[in-house]
Amino acid sequence: EELRRAQDDLIHSEKLATLGQVSGGIAHEIRNPLNAVKTSAYFLLNANQPTPDKIREHLERIDRQVSIIDGVITALSDVARLPPPSLQPVAVRPVIREILNAVSLPPNIDVELRVPDDLPCMLVDPQQIPIALRNLIRNARDAMPEGGTLTIDGNSDPQQIVVSVSDTGPGIARDDWERIMEPLVSTKTRGMGLGLAITRAIVEKNGGSLQINSEPGRGSTFSVHLARQIDAS
Repeated sequence: EELRRAQDDLIHSEKLATLGQVSGGIAHEIRNPLNAVKTSAYFLLNANQPTPDKIREHLERIDRQVSIIDGVITALSDVARLPPPSLQPVAVRPVIREILNAVSLPPNIDVELRVPDDLPCMLVDPQQIPIALRNLIRNARDAMPEGGTLTIDGNSDPQQIVVSVSDTGPGIARDDWERIMEPLVSTKTRGMGLGLAITRAIVEKNGGSLQINSEPGRGSTFSVHLARQIDAS
């Protein structure tokens, strides 16, 4: 009984610590744009005959900061409301092609698509998994502001499909591998720290796993492991 109570207390403490960490991150992400909104509102209320350009500048700043806050809230809501996946056979290469056509990639990033046309289908929700893969491709792009190579690999074994997204960016220290997939933790200067958390949540809801392999100075690889369609034969 004492051991059970100790375990319950430990779980309760871990939940409170997680809640405090997430709450602190949310507060940070929302307080900064709110401060900018407050500053611009103060200017508009108290400036002595501001020029139309100045008024427009501060209104646009308010609009941008409100959009940032809305993005934080929307991302958190999306994770909370993620419905149970409807697993279906989905071909990998067409999904990747569609994402690459939709994501804006600068001309200084080369793309290597190494996903065979005959790769077996992954067994996933066709609405959810593209969100996860899109996040990984965007992260790889953002890791290479000076340019580099974005590589997308697709492989299979008798049980699973593995889709890997690699970049030639600065890489991530081993001690940070697990931490960066937690909510509201980001290595980006302006990142919200939600992309990888959402990606992992989607992948795990679809019965898969997200793995990272990275080395400072040599880039990063994020690999999505998913169930594959089993041939009827």
